[in-house]
Amino acid sequence: MNQEEYNEMEFGGCDCHNDGCTILNYQYANISVPVEVKPKTATGDIAIECCDEPMLECCTNECGDGLDIVITQKVCVKIPIRYQIEACVGEESIKCD
Repeated sequence: MNQEEYNEMEFGGCDCHNDGCTILNYQYANISVPVEVKPKTATGDIAIECCDEPMLECCTNECGDGLDIVITQKVCVKIPIRYQIEACVGEESIKCD
């Protein structure tokens, strides 16, 4: 039963029995619990590896009296990262309507 249904309810007296009367009562409450979430990360040892063979590119320079050499190497950088979450629950509270 929600609050609106409760307000519109007609009371014609209680339901009496030999051992007394009974009536239903409803109380609404908002319950809150604060939760703080903190991320934690840690970086491990970073490693670099060469992949494939290096590529060599030769070009005659603009003056025509020498060579320009470009060496290209593909590398793999491994960065291990550990992710973790820490949750801290605070003190609960209740507020009645």
